[in-house]
Amino acid sequence: MKVRHRMRDLRRGDIDAVMAIDAVAYPRPWERQLYVDDIGDPVRARHLVALDGRTVVGHGGIVHLDGDAHVSTLAVHPDHLGRGVATGLVERLVALAIADGCGAMTLEVRIDNDRAKALYGRCGFAPVGVRPGYYDDPGGRVDALIMWLHDLPAGRQRIASLLTSPLAVGGAE
Repeated sequence: MKVRHRMRDLRRGDIDAVMAIDAVAYPRPWERQLYVDDIGDPVRARHLVALDGRTVVGHGGIVHLDGDAHVSTLAVHPDHLGRGVATGLVERLVALAIADGCGAMTLEVRIDNDRAKALYGRCGFAPVGVRPGYYDDPGGRVDALIMWLHDLPAGRQRIASLLTSPLAVGGAE
């Protein structure tokens, strides 16, 4: 079931909920200070939360690098996968990048994360290379697929159409 979630800027009071999502979404979650830094420097970074009522169910962030945006993190609580949360977060992050004057957006995604690669592909991101051993997991190093979205306005339109299509959101998110 696809649901529109309310998005807003990350607040200090959200960090525990964000870290709880990260604990189930990532083998090595971010440290608290990284989120505090994102809140404290909106020129360098933007971080959003997705809410179901008052409950934080997902979050995503970008940092600005040389005129482009880099997706630094994106995670959704497992109970809310397939409901459009990640797609909505990507759409809002692209909108923020456009508003901030960014020319393109990039990200790294685990080479073995087929669900996330499918999401980013549907959103218009294209693979351009691999970063060997980028992720340091408890079981060893994992490669990252590098993806780019070069036309942010077209990408935002594409993602917005995903959010309104009854067939577009679901199992691959």
